[in-house]
Amino acid sequence: TEIEKLQHHAEVIPDISQEEVIHTTAIKYLVESLLVSHNDQSPQNRIELPTSNSVVEQLISKLKTNCFTISQGFLAHEEGIGVGLFASPASSINHSCIPNAVQTFAYGVEGKLPALWVTTTTTIDNGGEVCISYLDARAKTSHRQDDLTRNYRFKCKCRRCKEPS
Repeated sequence: TEIEKLQHHAEVIPDISQEEVIHTTAIKYLVESLLVSHNDQSPQNRIELPTSNSVVEQLISKLKTNCFTISQGFLAHEEGIGVGLFASPASSINHSCIPNAVQTFAYGVEGKLPALWVTTTTTIDNGGEVCISYLDARAKTSHRQDDLTRNYRFKCKCRRCKEPS
């Protein structure tokens, strides 16, 4: 499935906070409860949950790493109204603190989910990488690095982070 192809970065920063352990346990319990109460109990229709916490942790990490904050404003770092997991290629767009594109959301017919739009802000050479900022790129380097490590599980190595102002 598309979710299985997503990166999770769980092995990059293996230290999981107590808060994440609690969230993982709570989510697993809620999913199990929902499936038990709404699942047809016949063997052919029963959905098996992962028994390993590491599988659940990887799934949660995939969601945290690949979800976009949906905002009503023009820029992604404006106030969020929800989150969305968008199919490839959106989930494979990398971060840069000097982005050459922005993500926005188009709202169509009432009741329909918003569409993710990626718009370049500068000319990109043929074969060049399209990068967006996963956060407010105007923030201090230390704040950006902390946010990226905590929420996306990587350290940014872009030119702006290597040469902080």
